[in-house]
Amino acid sequence: FKTHLLAQSIITSVTNSSAIPGEDIGWTGEVKRDSDKDSPKWNFVVNITDVDFIESYHLKLLAGRNFVESDYPSGQFGSKIEPVILNLEGLKTLGYSKADEAVDTFIFWGDNRCRIVGVFDNFHLQSPKDAIGPLLFSAGGGSNLSIKLGKGVDPKNLSASILSVQEAWKKFFPGNPFDYFFLDNYYEAQYSKDKNVVNLFHVYCGFAILISCLGLF
Repeated sequence: FKTHLLAQSIITSVTNSSAIPGEDIGWTGEVKRDSDKDSPKWNFVVNITDVDFIESYHLKLLAGRNFVESDYPSGQFGSKIEPVILNLEGLKTLGYSKADEAVDTFIFWGDNRCRIVGVFDNFHLQSPKDAIGPLLFSAGGGSNLSIKLGKGVDPKNLSASILSVQEAWKKFFPGNPFDYFFLDNYYEAQYSKDKNVVNLFHVYCGFAILISCLGLF
């Protein structure tokens, strides 16, 4: 399905992950350095990503490398030393001073020994209103498919592009419902409560001005 989509000129990248930017992620794991068995454990947000996630979302690698397909778990997770990629905040949390220092060192994610193969710069995976916390990427697949449309797509006729993706979906996954949303709208929905508060504030300000003018009159 992914290969089929990428063959279309209107699509520039396709990636899947367990979480997408803007989503309230509930999956966390305890992480600690391998150098000391008594080192403290820290709570990291976890996202399972494929090999194209970092490039598709234009994340900046500071050190090390991206995932490759051979990094995917071979059978049960933890049956080998699993590769992981951490954000810069995650390194600071674990006590590393530089990104290069962390590459090819080992950590424990729960009971599973992992190797840090890369470090990416901090970004807001969840709401930009929240502080950036430690984040761990593990190689694999997820239930969220992100499709990036190319510059050749007519923004005034997005329905034609969506229809093309929908037809491919029906071909590969017949009988399964096709559901989608645009990421900018998904982010904007986070601020609906803020907008309601602002609108309510404007209404009360209007009433206050009206009452003041009546008093002056």
